Amino acid sequence: MIGQKYARFFLRCHESYLVNPDYVQSIARFKITLTTGKVLHVPEKKYTMVKAQLAMRMHGQNL
Repeated sequence: MIGQKYARFFLRCHESYLVNPDYVQSIARFKITLTTGKVLHVPEKKYTMVKAQLAMRMHGQNL
């Protein structure tokens, strides 16, 4: 699976979406806004985990 093979580069924010954290502009309640303006839905159950993983990656602490 691509998500597992490239886990260093992508984050699964939804069952259907992988996102490159370098292109995340912001994260707000249950949605991620990319630098392109595209908005991706984040399921309520994954929101806290996704937000924490993005914060870690933004501070240079890759998983």
